Amino acid sequence: SAEITQWAEKKIAEYTRDSQTYTVTPIDDSKYVVKAGSRKIVVNLIKRTCTCVAFQMDLLPCSHALAVLR
Repeated sequence: SAEITQWAEKKIAEYTRDSQTYTVTPIDDSKYVVKAGSRKIVVNLIKRTCTCVAFQMDLLPCSHALAVLR
């Protein structure tokens, strides 16, 4: 089994906390709009992208992607 770094564990814990208050609306089978406060973010699970760009930069699901997965 793969191990994750302490940095990744902390990031995921932080993103999980942040994701609790978001609302998710599906666009289609792979894309979702995530409302985070006054911001609207688009997550694409197939492409593993988010308009916040953290998903692509960290190579971990960002808080918006975690909200969709929840």
